[in-house]
Amino acid sequence: MPGYALTVPLFLTKYGFDMIERMALSFGLSIAVVPLIGLCLNYIPWGITPFQSL
Repeated sequence: MPGYALTVPLFLTKYGFDMIERMALSFGLSIAVVPLIGLCLNYIPWGITPFQSL
């Protein structure tokens, strides 16, 4: 889902990607973006913890 959210605004219909190419690109971008989001979340003050603090 995060890869598709990046694919839609970056590669509009003017490039002529068909549905299979767009899905493959969104899958690859998802694999690249999700670890980067996790890395960024690790460095915020709340971090990534297994427990939820109230």
